[in-house]
Amino acid sequence: MTIALAMLWLAQSPGDVAARTASTALPPERPQAEAVLTAQAPEQEVSEVDGRVESTEAQSPPPRSAFPAAEAERLYLSLCAPCHGARGRGDGPNASLFSPRPRDFTRGVFKLKSTKSGFPPSDEDLFETISRGIPGTGMPAWGGRLSRENIRLLVGYVKRFSDAFDVEGVEPIDEPTEPPVATDERIRRGRALFADASKGACFQCHGESGRGDGPSAPALVDDAGNPLPPRDLTRPWEFKRGSSARDVFVTLSAGMDGAAMPSYEGALNADERWDLALFVQSLGRRRSWFDYLFDDPYLTGARAAGMPDEAH
Repeated sequence: MTIALAMLWLAQSPGDVAARTASTALPPERPQAEAVLTAQAPEQEVSEVDGRVESTEAQSPPPRSAFPAAEAERLYLSLCAPCHGARGRGDGPNASLFSPRPRDFTRGVFKLKSTKSGFPPSDEDLFETISRGIPGTGMPAWGGRLSRENIRLLVGYVKRFSDAFDVEGVEPIDEPTEPPVATDERIRRGRALFADASKGACFQCHGESGRGDGPSAPALVDDAGNPLPPRDLTRPWEFKRGSSARDVFVTLSAGMDGAAMPSYEGALNADERWDLALFVQSLGRRRSWFDYLFDDPYLTGARAAGMPDEAH
């Protein structure tokens, strides 16, 4: 099933998408979104926007005052609109194939970020999500197929869909320190926090063994009302942000806006969050050949929630 979905998605051409979205108004220009990052692009860039891979000489990033909207729009319509829709509402022609559903950019709510809960993600957050993809979902990693500059164009374009990015003074979470050593004592303290109903209370959603089967799990939904089962912590390859101790620490600190995962930055101090992150890491198992053969990253969430494969 995964192979069939991938072939369907890769078969989308710019012409196919343009034909379906020709009458759809595209997002207006947003002043705050026009500031693209200006780090140096690599010597060679790879383009895969029109069905072929080609290497070209890298170009210098455009100045902040000259956001290349036409090129950004071409990239977005070719690569992102089949799932996220031409207007960024998560309603592209392929959207119904995936669970969880593609992100509705117009809400201005994003799960993967390094900013405090309630604030939009930084440019670097969006860049990392586009580059790395999101494990356990239909969001692919574009880092190996697009140049850094093209990814920055997509960052600027995505920000145009919502005025959430117009806010001034976005607050980042506390910068993580170097991850501590995962000692038995730290893991023991993390286990206690995981099971403490007055502090972490992680078991309520993730279950006592971390398998995503806690008493609150069946009722969990995302910000659009779609069923969103909690993560099975024994399967670290499906962690959306990543499974390193630092990744888990950032998730605990920032939470996941739009989901039931709260921020623990105010409830637990940094040392406690490290203990909890190290315990979560200890729950992970090695991925087996059975997982590779039978896991479908696009439908796992739907099946866990008791939804049909075509669920919206």
